[in-house]
Order: sequence, then C-alpha cells, then structure tokens
Amino acid sequence: MFAGTSRSFSLFPLRVVYMQVEGQQSAASIMVSVPKRRFKRAVKRNRVKRQIREAYRLNKQLLLPTLQDSGRQVAITFIYLSDKLVLTSLIEERVKTALQRIVERLQSAPVIPVSPASEPTAPAVSEVAADAVPSDSSAVSTAPAVSEAAADANASTNPMASGQVAEDLPNK
Repeated sequence: MFAGTSRSFSLFPLRVVYMQVEGQQSAASIMVSVPKRRFKRAVKRNRVKRQIREAYRLNKQLLLPTLQDSGRQVAITFIYLSDKLVLTSLIEERVKTALQRIVERLQSAPVIPVSPASEPTAPAVSEVAADAVPSDSSAVSTAPAVSEAAADANASTNPMASGQVAEDLPNK
C-alpha cells in the first residue's frame, strides 16, 4: 500500500493513506496504525485505535454510497501522528474530514479499471539471466570464489549449514 499508487494527506493528529484496489469483498477496508514510538504502553495505543475505528464506523456513510455508485473499492490507512492522547470528538472530526476529502478526490479522478492483462508482469527468469550475462566474453567476474576449505570450516562451526537436523545436534 505504501509503495504503490497510493495517495496521502495529513489532518493532525492523523495521516491518511488511501488507494483504489480491486478484488475486495467490501467497498472500503481500513487499517489503523498507532506506532509504538508514540505510545509505549499498549493500553494507550489500543485506546487510540478504538477511537479511530469508532469515528470511522460513525461516519463511513459519507464514503460508502459514493464507492458503491461508482463501483470502486478503496483501502484506507489511518496513522496516528501525535504523542498525546486527544479527545474522541477531535478524532471524529478529523476522520469525517478525511472521508469527505477522499470522496472529493475519488470523484475528480477518472475510473481506471485494472484488468489482469494490463498489469505489468515480472520478466521471466531466463530474460533476467540473459540480461545479467555480459555480451563481452572477455569480461570475467571478479568476485572471489569460496573455497571448499572455507565451506567445510563454515559447516563445522554452523551445524545447520551442513544440513544436520536439530535432532542430530548434541544437547548442551
């Protein structure tokens, strides 16, 4: 989600990342993230997650009809940015604004259907290998070769490298 064609914006104390997806059962799916860096205690992180999920539950009607009418599906991530706990009413206001902004942006963007034929595919292994082989036969790899003695030394110090099963290892 974070490396693809996603869009994002911030409404403090939230950062919202969303992207159109295909093949989901529902029109919208959400993910809530409260970094451990912000709150060390799980109790506080869970409280913030509950606040965000409840705010989404109360205001998802702003988003779902638009998605159903256009036949789109979207994945949304809410990331909490603040180091302090905030009132539920503030989080609800920001989630509501975020959903409205997502609706506006989705309505202004053209619908681009994603079909399996139009998705980029990874090159076959033989194509990658052919690209990796230098065309000049005089070019020789300068990487040092691992000697058999070094491989044997590694196997004696690392029993898992030699293929031994954990049951065969002596108990210490």
